[in-house]
Amino acid sequence: MTLEQKRALALAKARRRRAEAQKKDSTNIITQGGSGINEGLASVLGAPVDLMTGAMNLGVKGINSATGSEIPEIEDPFLGSGTFTDLMKATNSISDKEPQTAAQRYARSIGREAGAMAIPGGAAAVKAKSLAGLLGLETASAIGAGVGSQAARDIAPDQPLAEFAGSMVGGLTPLGVSRKLRPPPTAPSLNDLRNQQEGAYQRVEDSGATLKPTSSSALATALRDKIAGEGVPEFLPTSVRALGSKIDALPKGAKVTDIEDLRRRIGNDVAGSGDGQTSRIGVGLKMEVDSFMDNLVTDDLAVGSPKTVLPDLKKGRELTTRIMKSEELAGDTGAFTKAYRRAATSGVGGNEVNAVRQNLASILNNPKKRRGYSKPEIDLMEKIVSGTSLSNTLRQAGRLSPTTGALQQMASGGLFAGAMATSNPLLAIPPVLGYAAKGGSQGMARSQVAELGELVRNGKPLAKKTASDTELRALAALMAAHFSGEAQQ
Repeated sequence: MTLEQKRALALAKARRRRAEAQKKDSTNIITQGGSGINEGLASVLGAPVDLMTGAMNLGVKGINSATGSEIPEIEDPFLGSGTFTDLMKATNSISDKEPQTAAQRYARSIGREAGAMAIPGGAAAVKAKSLAGLLGLETASAIGAGVGSQAARDIAPDQPLAEFAGSMVGGLTPLGVSRKLRPPPTAPSLNDLRNQQEGAYQRVEDSGATLKPTSSSALATALRDKIAGEGVPEFLPTSVRALGSKIDALPKGAKVTDIEDLRRRIGNDVAGSGDGQTSRIGVGLKMEVDSFMDNLVTDDLAVGSPKTVLPDLKKGRELTTRIMKSEELAGDTGAFTKAYRRAATSGVGGNEVNAVRQNLASILNNPKKRRGYSKPEIDLMEKIVSGTSLSNTLRQAGRLSPTTGALQQMASGGLFAGAMATSNPLLAIPPVLGYAAKGGSQGMARSQVAELGELVRNGKPLAKKTASDTELRALAALMAAHFSGEAQQ
């Protein structure tokens, strides 16, 4: 073998040894991610002992501080996280090699968070409403926590508080996004209400619920007595006298639907009258019918059961009320629709906010109309009519808008012309600000109008959007994982 061949062979052997050494010392993303998962598992498995040890060490510190003694603290307790970490290292489940690249560092950090969340996440999944959704959210939370904690380590090394904050921010971000993307509770539409109303009354009709003759006669007698108590028949309002014949025509074995038809006629012809005396009598008669129906018992019915028919009857009435109020506000001839039309007829948009406030004020100032609305609905109408400090300020500033009237349109045109002629853009500021302020004022008013419409259609304030079952369970798993991680610090 020549000298040159010997040199080439020696060089090849050296390269081979160097490659083998590099391979032995190398690592990869999969290894680092798996090591992180097992580190996280070890932290959770050892958390109970670590917590107890931490509490005992606090007591030792207190005793040493108070007495000057030097009782040693417990280190690396048996079955603590250190025990499980050593076991996993012994089986090569946790690599001793440090990550060599940024990708490997983040893989190990994400794996550590995923492992820490595995056990509490599994516990949270028990009886979860959406198992797939929960697993997906927990996975996203673990990834976010891992990225956040590693980013904090890169930015502020050896800062446990920063690492904890980064992990929490990263872990909570997917939960926040989930809640943000989830649509809030909404009120039923007017068509939904009509369909529900039709369904409720149809179930009443289908039940065939019928009063016994004695029960029908008792109701008719109670209504006649109430009318008679109002005075001499000849002096009673015409609609009240006409109602007497409707009561007399009530069948002896009247159906529940017959009673409901009579109640509706009382409401339309008497209680709904513009005359104060007539309306008062009608309201009293409706209350008499309601009291009779609310106190129905099984013995009052020849067919059907109060337990099945009355809930649908009350639901139908309640839906009817919501429909009527919704139409009064947003129907083709409702308060809002009239206000928008009146503002539009000015040719320049008019003052829409004023028109809305005036039409709502007419409802609030009418005792008959006001009576049909609940306190939350009245309060919101009062708020719209009075306005807020911000909305009123915008409304006043909106007077400078060129869309508030012909005079302001001319003035704004003059200011714009002056700005162009003098190259002074400051002259155009008042109409521009006025236009923006008017738009803001109208936007706030329309938002409140929409809120009032939803309140009326829903029959009560809409529930606030809260954390879902999936989000709460994912949050519990995240907090448990971090609690166990802190226990070993």
